[in-house]
Amino acid sequence: MSKIRAFSVNAPTLLITAGTTASTPVALPNVGASVRLCNTGANIVYVHLAPAPVPVVATLPGASFSNTCLPVLPGEDAIFFKGNATDWNISAITSTGTSGLLVSVGEGI
Repeated sequence: MSKIRAFSVNAPTLLITAGTTASTPVALPNVGASVRLCNTGANIVYVHLAPAPVPVVATLPGASFSNTCLPVLPGEDAIFFKGNATDWNISAITSTGTSGLLVSVGEGI
């Protein structure tokens, strides 16, 4: 039986200030299979996470499905599984104003 592991207290973390223009892609550290996203602002942040060499540019949602606009609601703290692929990048955007997005990489839930 596998055990549920808590997200590491020492996970590397960075702050992206998301605005109405997609942020420059940021390379994630190659540690762990999970990404924790915490929206500290008052606006929805849309993120695009992908392994290199996929170009990473966050977009706003439109009339058709897209994998470049995962929403993170204001105040939301969510963990996503990215697998063990290395060299992942992240970009973020808002439809209005700005919001802080804390990005942590590690293991656990």
